[in-house]
Amino acid sequence: EKEEQRRKAPVTQAPPPPSTSNRPKPMTFAQMPTPQTDMDRVMMFQSAPLAYFNRETNLHHAVPLQDYDYERHAMFKALESAEKVGATIDLEVEPGHIERLRTYFDQGTSRVLHLSCYGHPDQLAFENDSGYLETMSSDELRNLIKAQNAGPCPLKLVVVNSFHSGRIGKAFVDAGVPHVVCCHHTEIFRDKAAAGFVKNLYRGLAQNKSLKQAFYTAQEAVRVEEISKHVDRYVLLPQKTEDDDYHDVPIFYTGKVPAVGMSDEEDRERPNILPTLPKHFMGREVDIYEVLEALKVDDVVRIGGPKGSGKASLAAATCRYVDQRRKMFGYDEVFWLPAAQGVIPDEDTLFADLCELVNRMMKGGDMFEDEETMEISDRIQIELEATRALIAIDSRKFNTDVAAENLELFLGELFNKEEVNVKVIVVAAAHEEVEGDEVEEDTIKLKSIDFKSTALLFGEVSRFITANGCPAAQSPDEFAALMVPPSVAKIQDQAKFSSSRRTHLMEAMGLGNPLDVIKAGKTMPASSFIKLIGMANTPEVQVDSYRSLEAAINRWSEQRDLAVKAKNYLRATDL
Repeated sequence: EKEEQRRKAPVTQAPPPPSTSNRPKPMTFAQMPTPQTDMDRVMMFQSAPLAYFNRETNLHHAVPLQDYDYERHAMFKALESAEKVGATIDLEVEPGHIERLRTYFDQGTSRVLHLSCYGHPDQLAFENDSGYLETMSSDELRNLIKAQNAGPCPLKLVVVNSFHSGRIGKAFVDAGVPHVVCCHHTEIFRDKAAAGFVKNLYRGLAQNKSLKQAFYTAQEAVRVEEISKHVDRYVLLPQKTEDDDYHDVPIFYTGKVPAVGMSDEEDRERPNILPTLPKHFMGREVDIYEVLEALKVDDVVRIGGPKGSGKASLAAATCRYVDQRRKMFGYDEVFWLPAAQGVIPDEDTLFADLCELVNRMMKGGDMFEDEETMEISDRIQIELEATRALIAIDSRKFNTDVAAENLELFLGELFNKEEVNVKVIVVAAAHEEVEGDEVEEDTIKLKSIDFKSTALLFGEVSRFITANGCPAAQSPDEFAALMVPPSVAKIQDQAKFSSSRRTHLMEAMGLGNPLDVIKAGKTMPASSFIKLIGMANTPEVQVDSYRSLEAAINRWSEQRDLAVKAKNYLRATDL
């Protein structure tokens, strides 16, 4: 009928092209003044509380981790662009401990503050000495900023990279910060879009572009690279119209900053001898917290669990967390044995001796019969007397009976000396009995990651979850929201909740074992993925009485009828 009407309709001329005077004008930016100094600084706080205690459930709940190493590397590379204007920008990185933040405001070492965190919907969330969530009131923040602004280096810009960036950014604006950039970081471990935006923002600022120009350039870069279409995740506060020049100002090189920052120079120059984390690491925040708590009371903490559960990743994440906060946790050194891939120890160091001893132990010889091996062992014990160290050992590398026995003998000798102040994390093999009688030990047995973490991890590796892929979910967090709807996500104690819908979804996504989840996400064929989306669209019905059952049937029947009326037959079938 439409085609018949189109044929009978009178032919009309095409409308004239729109007048160029009506087209939006390209955005223009002010020319920045010549830099007043060739040195500046960014103070970066990476706040990573691992958990908080919920009094309603009497459980520890996780605070999602971000890939702070990835973000830090991107920041260093971006700030190298300062060389193009003959300047240098120093990047100081500190853990988001509330006392260190107070020290920063007290000393006023930088006009630019970068805060990375997951955040909290109602409060400013930081971390305490145990990796637990600690909050700061808006009134205290306002007083701290007021004190810094009265000094020689007032705060000019705050960049917030957080899941709750909008609320945190508003708190800084209300406290008197003139310019705030909010970068919404999704709940996944490594948000490439957020990292890309931050990198391009600082690259522009380092090249002496105005904040307004750097912000819009960073937005456009994320859009052009098709990392994400949701550029509205990035907000410049206080919000102004496009033709307003409030934010069209320089950020760097406007005045001198203190020559010395607040970070220890020795810590910044330490070689990185720990293994890197995998690109996809999530759902283990409470496990890290439990390992740290166990280390407070036990000499050895063994991490066990089935193959693919992420035992080595958990140990590496714990070591990196401690290494970035060694003073907070009271450690002088953090070691990983055997040495991680690509790590070459410096000669004549404690780490070199430990690596040499471990290599000899793994070869399977009797370490008590070899004079040179015993000499290395004695030297290590003497060096450890003056050092409080955390040592992580991957026992899976000791794959013969003699090598495994050598490891146990080494640990026994280590803890026989009262002068040695050492804590040890042992990554156990899947079949290994993780029990010990010789020293005080604790065991952390890894279980499956939770429903939401499983959905996020699956969505991160799936080839169908892209900006131009599945219409139902174009990012991992959208996919997780589809798998775990708000009615399920708000349930505090997930362990007590079960349903056939969740059971079927978890089975399809690898049952929460990280290795199996990644394998399922990477290898699932299109037909199975379509079925998975169909299962996810099946409503979660919770009833506890005949009356609520009847109400649920009526409600879903009405939605089914509406879907039929709209000719959305797939949705109607699900309902």
